[in-house]
Amino acid sequence: LRVDGYLLIVAPDEPPNRRERLRVLEAPVVYVDRAPGFAADLVTADNLRGGETATKHLLRLGRKRIALLTPSTPSSVHRDREAGYRQAIEAAGIACDEALVA
Repeated sequence: LRVDGYLLIVAPDEPPNRRERLRVLEAPVVYVDRAPGFAADLVTADNLRGGETATKHLLRLGRKRIALLTPSTPSSVHRDREAGYRQAIEAAGIACDEALVA
């Protein structure tokens, strides 16, 4: 099968050897939404800022106990959103209650 290029969304639970096969594809590859774990062209949202912005919005509404629900096997998308959440909580001078992160 001949292709001019690939747009790939990397699954968070992929086998480790698949990453190595992706690294050596002969056609151009652009990853979408999730970083593949190595240097590559990537199109994604700013998930860190998204997590931070959403949390700051709730803080501006006067909320002090803000929960974060995230998968038990997070991808780079989820890790970045959680980092943004934690940055906003800490910047507000609130101790992060780990019981609210599930």
